[in-house]
Amino acid sequence: PIGETEMSEDDSSQQLNKVNLSSFAMYFDFDKKLFTELRTEQSDIFSKRYDTYMHFTALTGANIEVINKPIKEVSEEDCFSVSSVVAIVQSGQTLCIRTVEGFVVAAGATWQTSPTELEWVLFS
Repeated sequence: PIGETEMSEDDSSQQLNKVNLSSFAMYFDFDKKLFTELRTEQSDIFSKRYDTYMHFTALTGANIEVINKPIKEVSEEDCFSVSSVVAIVQSGQTLCIRTVEGFVVAAGATWQTSPTELEWVLFS
């Protein structure tokens, strides 16, 4: 895998995972914590990293939705209504994901110039 995952904790003790956005285009499998340039059978979403934003596409069986909250303020209830398949995420926004397996994930980051890292949490 290209992206490395590490654990960190914020003030509310919600565990956030981090993935290094090392490539322009990446596939994410949150259930297996697999972040690669190649699609796997259970990949949930596909991303393209641009200068000031990220473009996400939900793959078959997954859905996504953008909410206007930083990742550290997002709860599982914020991600209740997830029905889109394409989304653009700006700095400070969060992407809610319903994975291929049916889990709820929130992913986002705040960046000054360009996105280099994504924080994410698996709710259920």
